[in-house]
Amino acid sequence: MHSKHLWFNASGKEVHVPKRAVLKVVKVNYTPSAPWMVRVPEQLQKTEAAKKKFFRHESIAKAYVERLARQLGDYHAQALGLSDRQKLEASECYRLLEGHNASLLEAVHHFLRYREHAKRSVPLGELFTEFLAIKEQDNASRRYMADLRSKVGRFVAGHESRLTCDVTAAEIEHWIRSLDIGSVSRESYRRNLGTFLEFGRRRGYSRINPAADIKIRRRPEGEVTILTPDEVSTLLEKCASEIVPYVAICAFAGLRPSETAALDWADIHLDSMQIEIRARHSKTRRYRLVPIQPNLAQ
Repeated sequence: MHSKHLWFNASGKEVHVPKRAVLKVVKVNYTPSAPWMVRVPEQLQKTEAAKKKFFRHESIAKAYVERLARQLGDYHAQALGLSDRQKLEASECYRLLEGHNASLLEAVHHFLRYREHAKRSVPLGELFTEFLAIKEQDNASRRYMADLRSKVGRFVAGHESRLTCDVTAAEIEHWIRSLDIGSVSRESYRRNLGTFLEFGRRRGYSRINPAADIKIRRRPEGEVTILTPDEVSTLLEKCASEIVPYVAICAFAGLRPSETAALDWADIHLDSMQIEIRARHSKTRRYRLVPIQPNLAQ
């Protein structure tokens, strides 16, 4: 154990400060494989990550004590060498850290890690340009590219110079919920922003993808229903003649609306009774042939 003495800070509050720790090697019997113990001084416990150290050999324990003694000597010498300005700054730092259960050393290490990461980060505007270039290189569909430019571009426009590593989940969610849109559209914005910021994370511009932590509750949708033959017949009779092929293909071939909209008449092969779905038009990016059923052919 080491004794304590009293001193008073600038506000007159009594503070207990440990005296210079007594460093020595002690033999203990509760760790037979490492019976030589050294108590680590309080000042060094964080850097040593331990309050006690155990050693198999006494000589190694004594060498460890000598190293700790040198460190303590350096600590005291450095403290005496601080200028008045540095002492005032340290006092203010301790005041700001009150109630946060963190030491000044931890705060400094955290700040240095942030600075190191910020050096590798880029502004959102720069990331967006890089992101779109990669998507174009990956042959993303024109519709998807337009959706990214619209939704992600809208967010980036208001945060163009903000570092990617500084963007938070709370900031994104607040922005999404401030838009005058429905719940399905809010989820679409969150999904696109999540894809964008995940790209930044993989590039090392941020440690996390903040959009991944956002949950958008979608309003329950109605039951999915299937049109009856009479309803399909009425729809085909009432809709404009130029979109009859589109409606018929969606109704009778099972294609996605986006796939049907991307078709050209050259993709409709009535001779072989097949519809050709090119990979660039497919959501799954897979080429396939869809049979033309008799009702669709008619």
